[in-house]
Amino acid sequence: MRNFLVLVFGVIMGFLLFGQRIQADEVSVASWPELVAAWNNSNVTKITLSQNIVSTSAGTNVRTASIELDGNGYGIDYNAGTDASHSFDLNNAAGIDNPVFKVHDIKLTATAGSGVEGFIYTNEASRSSNWTIDMENLSYSQGFTAGQRFMTVGGAKVKLSGNIDIQTNYENIVGAQSIDVAPNCNYYGVSNASSNSNGESSTSGAGGVSTWYMTSTAAQGNITIGQNANVTLINYRKSNIYPHIYYHFGEVLVDSGATFNLNGGSAGINWYLNDTAGHYIVKNNATMLVSSNTSGGTTPVIDYSNTTANGGNQGILVEPTGTLYVVGTQNTGVPLIQMTGYNTNQYLTLNNPKTFDINNQGAGNNAAVNLTRGTFGIKNTNVTLWDNGKNTLTSAASSAYEKVEDFSYTAANGVQSSNATLASNYKNNSTARIAGLNDPLKINVQPWASTPNTTNPLEGGGTEQNALIWDTDKVVRARVSMGQLPASGKIDPNTGGLTYQIIWAVKDQVAVDLQDSTGVADTLATDDAGYVTLNGSYFQRATSNGGDLLSFYGKYAGFEDAVTADVTDKTPPAPVTLSSSATSNAEIVGKTEAGAKVSAEVSHDGGTTWVVVSNQAVADAEGDFNIGRIAGLETGDYVRVVATDQNGNRTPDEDTTVHDAELKGATKYQIIGGLNWIDQLATVTFGSHALSSKNIDHSAAENTNSSLTVADTRGTGKSWRIVARMVNELSNGVDQLVDVITFKESGNDHLLGQQDTVIMEHETTSDENVTVNDSWNNQDTGLFINISKALNTKVGDYTGEIGWTLQDVPVN
Repeated sequence: MRNFLVLVFGVIMGFLLFGQRIQADEVSVASWPELVAAWNNSNVTKITLSQNIVSTSAGTNVRTASIELDGNGYGIDYNAGTDASHSFDLNNAAGIDNPVFKVHDIKLTATAGSGVEGFIYTNEASRSSNWTIDMENLSYSQGFTAGQRFMTVGGAKVKLSGNIDIQTNYENIVGAQSIDVAPNCNYYGVSNASSNSNGESSTSGAGGVSTWYMTSTAAQGNITIGQNANVTLINYRKSNIYPHIYYHFGEVLVDSGATFNLNGGSAGINWYLNDTAGHYIVKNNATMLVSSNTSGGTTPVIDYSNTTANGGNQGILVEPTGTLYVVGTQNTGVPLIQMTGYNTNQYLTLNNPKTFDINNQGAGNNAAVNLTRGTFGIKNTNVTLWDNGKNTLTSAASSAYEKVEDFSYTAANGVQSSNATLASNYKNNSTARIAGLNDPLKINVQPWASTPNTTNPLEGGGTEQNALIWDTDKVVRARVSMGQLPASGKIDPNTGGLTYQIIWAVKDQVAVDLQDSTGVADTLATDDAGYVTLNGSYFQRATSNGGDLLSFYGKYAGFEDAVTADVTDKTPPAPVTLSSSATSNAEIVGKTEAGAKVSAEVSHDGGTTWVVVSNQAVADAEGDFNIGRIAGLETGDYVRVVATDQNGNRTPDEDTTVHDAELKGATKYQIIGGLNWIDQLATVTFGSHALSSKNIDHSAAENTNSSLTVADTRGTGKSWRIVARMVNELSNGVDQLVDVITFKESGNDHLLGQQDTVIMEHETTSDENVTVNDSWNNQDTGLFINISKALNTKVGDYTGEIGWTLQDVPVN
């Protein structure tokens, strides 16, 4: 039983131990010596990093059998040297067919080193020609200034996938028989990395090198940029004669949807020492950028001058819907593309491209293309030209040509084109920029400006472009954009992308049908800055006030665009019209726009500062308003009366100009003094009298102690009057005494009834108060009552109410 138990226990333990084993041909390493030992062991097929490791003095052997290096997200720091003894070396071996070195998910850094050897080093010959080097999700950076390559592969095939970032001072790749970039791969490769000066090239760095150095003769040196891949090669060395892809290369295929950026200190593409066909093909919807990051370049960015007579058909072909950008800022007399080599069959062909742009941004004699041999051909595209001497970045294009079926230039035949005007205007070694924009045109309604804005225009887009035109505008502008082209060839190191600028239509390129808010229609052609301009003698009508939507329609090269724009109400009410006087006690009355809100502001310091007061009113349907009397006004104060319409447009404080409209400032006046009551005879007493039939007038002057006093501080020459009327007749609660009170003035009797009776008229001669009842007496001046005039008068206490009104009246 004991032996049985031991046997079972041993079997279980054996099973558990077997589950934890790593297969003998797969090794996990945690140090450089362990990595070297695994590499040197031909039986190991996979090495996996279990942590970041640092190189030491241990050296690697040449390997002939397939191997996989899985970084597992970790990295190797080469700080003990990156000479050949630390590089991974590969060799062909009899009996081993097509070995593969698979490297993935690893971060490599070189902080110290000697020699040009890097991560992989065989040689530049073909002793690794049976190998395939397959890399995925990998980065490599060099932290010292000496020249070093990432890998020298001895004729091996190179496959790249995932996200790869390689930055070296010498080449990224040397000696590949082919390079195959997988679809959707993102490859960012830099040579002369230490020359990088904030994204600009410099004269420092390791020296003249390429980025992919195709030295192997094992095959034609073909390169494929897979579908939708994004590959950027940058060389930051100034005046570098070596192109990114150098020497023994054959077909460089930029497949559908891919982007291939070649940005260098000067040379982008050339055929220096190339004895093969060496042609570039840009497939449908693919983009190839060839650019220089050197200002004042002294060598062409694309240079055919070193093509060889026996090199085959060397050149660049852009297939239908492909895109080619060539950008550089060249020194005077240095063309962007030079086609002066020895191969009479060399070519630059753009066949129905989606877009192309050959842009020499240099000053002076800045030619896009100089051709003395071969053919520059364009088919089925729009063409735009910038003449020599123009600033191709800021100046409008010189001319544009729609749907050019055919264009070619050869030294023997000159320009031949289906468009005779283009044939006449294009100048070899002189036209500064030639571009093909085949995107849909866009009409961009522009906000008002006193002069057309050519430095920072609005590209709104969309079929509805509202809130741009105001009813204070007579001038209406729209600008027609034809597409976008690179503003420079500089690659953004963070995004790997380009900065683009809008290209606007040229003079008479596009005719735009326009109808304005008043229903006026016209057809206008673009000017030399791409604008169409309606210079009306009238203002546009706000859409909210019954104006039509503005409409614009244009068509070019089979594309059309139609947009509308509303008109915003920005016109405030006109200054209010006041019918009230400029006195401190006057109610502010006047007229303005119906429905407008009327408010007021007061200044006590001569108009320097203004205080909003609470008086407000909304004008009625006829525009009439009364905001009442403003309290606290004194002579010399200013009052400003402001109207604001229902859209929030406010009468400006002062005269001002808004776009094309000259707007008058709000109504403002100065308080010229006051006309005020000091006392209004609060109580008038006629006394007690016996009933009598006698015609006797009883004076109020005998029994009244209060006064009827007026203060007029408006200045001499002003006039006023007081009127009175019976508001309530005398009554004892049951009976009334009607028509018994009269106002006597020097013997003239005026019955005080329901209508106004003038008590006094006065022209002011001083600032002193006037007490009207000072002159009243009990004989012939003042208020009197005669009860004998009343019918059926009965005994009792009678009271009534007299209304006093002080009126500001003009001087007779």
